[in-house]
Amino acid sequence: MFEKAKEFLFAEDRGVSPVIGVILMVAITVILAAVIATFVMNMGPSEQTQPSVQWEWNNESDGGGNYYYTLSHTGGDAANPGNLVIQADGTEEGTLKSGNGMPSELTAGTTIAMNSSAAVPSSLPSPNMSLTDDPESIDEVQLIWENPESDQTQVISDFDG
Repeated sequence: MFEKAKEFLFAEDRGVSPVIGVILMVAITVILAAVIATFVMNMGPSEQTQPSVQWEWNNESDGGGNYYYTLSHTGGDAANPGNLVIQADGTEEGTLKSGNGMPSELTAGTTIAMNSSAAVPSSLPSPNMSLTDDPESIDEVQLIWENPESDQTQVISDFDG
């Protein structure tokens, strides 16, 4: 009698296949859900990227022989002036973060003026830097974005004086 029961239990495997199939389907579903959640919820490390901004440079004059540069944000993302550096002919002049009336964020429509404080109109925000009173002496002015989380830099706009 025990022999017949043993033979029946070990020979009959119809119930095993559906159970293994269900376990495999649940495992695949859980793994797939985890992968999708990682992409959707952006669980990976976030990397800061440069703002996508359109800039317009101009040489201006106060009418008395004094010249200055204007930099206008004409569209795109808002930019943190603390991450922006001005270079004139390869020499760093300073960041845009501090100065006379400098906003905490540069948005579309913002115009700033750079040069000697005597030449810059008081109505325009101006960072604490003086490029030169003679724009003809500068070949190129660059606006450089610095990633605050790494040493990465990127020229985002330049102006041939």
